[in-house]
Amino acid sequence: MQKVEKYFLNHCIDTLCEIQREIKESPADKLIKSIKTRKKDSLYLDVLPENILQLKLIDGYDRNIVLITEEKGEFNYQDICNAEYVVFSDPTDRSKQLKIYIENGINRKIIVRESLFENLLAAPEALSLWQALFGSPALLTGACSALTVVRRGEILFSLLLNYITEDIIIACKDFLIVENLSKIVKKGLDYNLSTWKPLLFSKPDKEKVFNTYLAKNYEENLRKTGLFGPEFIPIEKEPGGPARILYLSNLHPDPPGFILSNGEKIGEWIGWLSFCRYNENLVAYSIYPDTPLAKDDILMTPSPIYSIFNIHKGKLSLNYDKLKYLENPSRYREMILVTHKGNNFIRAKIETEKSRLLFCE
Repeated sequence: MQKVEKYFLNHCIDTLCEIQREIKESPADKLIKSIKTRKKDSLYLDVLPENILQLKLIDGYDRNIVLITEEKGEFNYQDICNAEYVVFSDPTDRSKQLKIYIENGINRKIIVRESLFENLLAAPEALSLWQALFGSPALLTGACSALTVVRRGEILFSLLLNYITEDIIIACKDFLIVENLSKIVKKGLDYNLSTWKPLLFSKPDKEKVFNTYLAKNYEENLRKTGLFGPEFIPIEKEPGGPARILYLSNLHPDPPGFILSNGEKIGEWIGWLSFCRYNENLVAYSIYPDTPLAKDDILMTPSPIYSIFNIHKGKLSLNYDKLKYLENPSRYREMILVTHKGNNFIRAKIETEKSRLLFCE
């Protein structure tokens, strides 16, 4: 990793550490209050991380960085094209679940309403409560903050912060790693990433088991593709987005055969591609069935001519021209499938349909 990129990565880790600190030091009842933004259903726990991203990455690091989130609303298309760095972020993924978790903590008298969120995390039953509500392990199912850094259209690295377990996950050129905030050591400007625990991606035993978002009308959308019949078995209905890639790793006791972005917004899955780029065992596909799917007048399964992805001589880059007609680029959608390269069943199925391999082996 080049020196400038390494410095930026360290600054991104700093930013996530600051987000966790601010979240923990906020009153629980304040976190779940509604805040008026361009996106009408925002909570304070959505807005706070985004404000920190703005302050740390742009105001405090590089004012030319373009930050893309759902809450930011309209954008200047030319700014993206001219930017050296574009950061795609889901400031708080699974905010609905996090709100329910906090409300349960208050209702069960684990904490009082005005108590700081860190008091809930410190409670003996904190982890078991989350897992009882939303499944285990919490490192995969927990609410998180995610960001992916793109330089001139090239995906550089991605980071995840799990609010519940307080772990940071990194996918970059030199490392695919995870570590708990309590064990992270910083010397000067650098974090000692070589001491973090490695993420491994082994061939799954259950090739037809998969994980995707199936709530609301998304189950119907998946059926309309005609690609995934009854032989395929989903393991969840409302998994998180950015952390879904971790289901394929050694952090999951029984990894599924593949994960799928079911026509979801770019912030849910863009980070998966960092893991695919830097792990030779993972492959990613963009799927575009014959019947195109759309939501709110946005294509959910764009064919190559409409896709943000350019592939030239096996190298993938983002074509920002495909975002120019969106009032917010966070609304861009695709159907992305990620699997282990040894999952021959799903690969044979997908490669006979309309799909593009995004990362060549």
